[in-house]
Amino acid sequence: ERARFVTHGASEHAVAQHRLFDRALSRAVADGKLPLDGGLELPELLERLCEIPGIGPWTAHYVAMRACGETAAFPAGDLGLRRAFGSRRGPASERALLAASEAWRPFRAYAALLLDGSQGRAGFARPQPANRLISLERASHRTHLGGVQLAL
Repeated sequence: ERARFVTHGASEHAVAQHRLFDRALSRAVADGKLPLDGGLELPELLERLCEIPGIGPWTAHYVAMRACGETAAFPAGDLGLRRAFGSRRGPASERALLAASEAWRPFRAYAALLLDGSQGRAGFARPQPANRLISLERASHRTHLGGVQLAL
């Protein structure tokens, strides 16, 4: 396992930090301090996740999205999402992306997946050329999520 991380450019320190994070998260779940069954409201879930060493807001929102199915979670600090929402001049600021994401509640996690896919990272969409960044404000297509239409 260590060799796999190192071969992908992670340092020994990063591997050690990842292991500490994995253990701390696993311990919190096993001890019942962090239920991942949907029993917590999003703000409380994010707060509890951020109490775990190695987890900040970005990671907390991803865990809430992926492990807990929280549709309102949105990792606005993710550089890939900021690039996708930005322009040719550069990535959008976290503040600008977070403000825009408020219009997508309660389905912000789906918007995150669409933005992520527009960068070709998650396989949700064909990879775009590096110089063609997609902005949800400018995209012309629409998507239906759970009976709610989001204009993207």
